[in-house]
Amino acid sequence: MKKSHVENTVGRWARQKLDGLEAYLHAYTVALKKQPFELVYIDAFAGAGRSRIRDAWAGADDEDLHLLDDEFIRSEEQFIKGSPHRALALEHPFTQYHFFDADAGRAALLGGLKADYPEVVSQFMV
Repeated sequence: MKKSHVENTVGRWARQKLDGLEAYLHAYTVALKKQPFELVYIDAFAGAGRSRIRDAWAGADDEDLHLLDDEFIRSEEQFIKGSPHRALALEHPFTQYHFFDADAGRAALLGGLKADYPEVVSQFMV
């Protein structure tokens, strides 16, 4: 498994990709909101629901990091909400949500989303 998967990190490009996914899901659910069928959201590579964005310091060695203030490095750390959060927060929700991840740790974190989105708890499976 790639180191970035184990550490639950993503590149800066992930924000653009997830913003595009969110815009698509919004348009999709608006267009189909009056249809008589159920909308089912399936995310087979859902991740942990939230990831840390890798920064320029991610590959720095200890000698380089000692030159910087720890508070500065922590202040630069950014997190991004992943596809599960974005799908669950849509204005026009899906009828059912199914989230999967091959990593047991990330899959367990997905279960915690039920507390963040109680209105869809009965409709979502991890």
